[in-house]
Amino acid sequence: MNKWLLPTLLLFAFALTAMPALAEEKPEVVLGGKVIMVFRASAGGKTPMERAVILRQRCVDILSDPGVTEDHVKIVTPKRGEPTIYVGNHIFVTVSRADAAANKADMQTLAKIWAKNLYEGFSIARVHRPEEKF
Repeated sequence: MNKWLLPTLLLFAFALTAMPALAEEKPEVVLGGKVIMVFRASAGGKTPMERAVILRQRCVDILSDPGVTEDHVKIVTPKRGEPTIYVGNHIFVTVSRADAAANKADMQTLAKIWAKNLYEGFSIARVHRPEEKF
């Protein structure tokens, strides 16, 4: 075995673990190069950063569903409840009162902004799905 292989691998592993500390992560969700939302408030027992990480995974799940397009983005608001954005049958995010207050908007207005951003980002990202290139 090459005498430089192990030290190189260890250095590479260290660099990978140090990256998050070097590049400050933001509690934002980006899809198709477009910022969909920036979380400014905790909700559901989750910090803004935890919420962003969850939504990033939901973006992957939604993009992995070939039966879903940007036209499936919708807002559902129960009576006296918080609006929830869905993409087809996938729950995407619930806009909380804390989100609305942190963004200086009412919940429905913020839901419309986030849904519009999601629609636009999804339109861009969907073009890059492998099954749609043929």
